[in-house]
Amino acid sequence: MKNVAGSCRALIFCVLWPLLGCGSVAHAEAPRGFIYKVVAPGADSGAVLYLYGTLHLGSAAGEGLDAPTRDLIGKSSRLAIELDPRNTAAIGHALQTFGLYPVGDSLARHISEALMARTATRAEQLTLPEERIEQMRPWVAANLLSVLTLAATGLDPRRGSEALLTAAALGANVPVIEIEGADVQFKLLGGAPEATQVDALRRTLDGLDDGRIASEAKRLISAWQTHDASVIEKMLIELHEEPGLFPQFMASQLISARDASMTDAAIAELNLGGQTFFAVGALHLFGDDGLISQLRKRGYSVTSLN
Repeated sequence: MKNVAGSCRALIFCVLWPLLGCGSVAHAEAPRGFIYKVVAPGADSGAVLYLYGTLHLGSAAGEGLDAPTRDLIGKSSRLAIELDPRNTAAIGHALQTFGLYPVGDSLARHISEALMARTATRAEQLTLPEERIEQMRPWVAANLLSVLTLAATGLDPRRGSEALLTAAALGANVPVIEIEGADVQFKLLGGAPEATQVDALRRTLDGLDDGRIASEAKRLISAWQTHDASVIEKMLIELHEEPGLFPQFMASQLISARDASMTDAAIAELNLGGQTFFAVGALHLFGDDGLISQLRKRGYSVTSLN
């Protein structure tokens, strides 16, 4: 499917533009979204990990965290998330290091005139100053244009899972720890070959122009709301089958490789004992390389709470 990679990427990485926010909280009998209880086989330590699939964008018309999820966070020893949006100094440093061109260089020197014209037009539509977009490496421009375009449709990072989970943890005095952090995420994206980053920017603009990114974002949100893992599985298959520099980079480096490191991090949290609420992008939970499959292969019990 054309531009699946671009749409999925927009959802995964818009957390890199951290904007805290919270909303009204509605009560429900069961947690919304994807949430699983993970315990070691035969474990008598009482250690438990609640594996939660996040959405990095939310709708202003949507609801906040449900009561069961807030309760699980409140009873946890820690909340583990990919990147803490409050760490603005670390985010700024990582962005400067891995996402912006040095003085004297610019985006226009690294992409075609036609692609630069398209990028500038989209930026102008979003009232983003041209001098700002000129500073950005292609992967940053692609992400920011996606986030701002989706935000204009009501899909806002301030309503995303990370913002809501962090606010709930802070309200319950639960420590928040990072699974990856800005340096890890930005270095991975900024380390992609330039041709791959340019391909990401081109695909992003294509997907924004034809509306596919917005529709795929809503498709993922709907799957999350209805606990429909089959939709996520299908999206992952489509991504792995899509040809092109960026789709293959995303499938191998941004999804599968990080699935492995996140699985190791989850096991490390279990080994610490106590209760951990462990939240990563929903796409990382599913598929053969996903956390659910990998944890079960290593002998852990993984049970859905939905």
